[in-house]
Formats: sequence, C-alpha cells, structure tokens
Amino acid sequence: MNELVNKTTTSTEKLKDVINFSPLSTERINKAELYYNVRNIDRYDAIQLLHGQLQPQIGDVVLAKVLAIGQHQRIELGTRRRVDLNIGNEIMAL
Repeated sequence: MNELVNKTTTSTEKLKDVINFSPLSTERINKAELYYNVRNIDRYDAIQLLHGQLQPQIGDVVLAKVLAIGQHQRIELGTRRRVDLNIGNEIMAL
C-alpha cells in the first residue's frame, strides 16, 4: 500500500512540473456554453484549469475556445437548443 502511495505521489509531483493550475472564475463558467454531453454535470464543480502538455482523457470535461469555424457551425446545448458557434466562444464538453 505504501508503495502505491509513494508512486502516486511521485507521479503527481512530476505532473506539477509539467502542468500549471489556475483558478476558474465564476464569470467564465457562466459565459461558457454547455454542450449537450455535459448536460448532467454541475458546471460549478469546475474550479480550476489545467494548462500544459495535456491530452484529455475519456470522461474529462474540457473548456475549449472556438478558434475557427469549420464544417460544424452549430452545437446543441444541454437544453437541446441549437446555437451558432462564434469565434471566441468557450464551450464545456466531454
């Protein structure tokens, strides 16, 4: 058991060197559009952002900023309402 804890601690310490943590403001959470697949997640459970060389894993909630509009010009929100994507919008999605 102690070995597992030590390995986990060591892994976490290594991650701290690669990943930066910053608080996620309530204002930013309120402005973000919630994509349909996160409709059952409480948006206020998101309290911090992780920055760095990260690849989202299955089940991670991502706050993404729209940088360009391609084939998909609209998204479906958790309310089942379709909205147009605009450059600069932030979206929370799985």
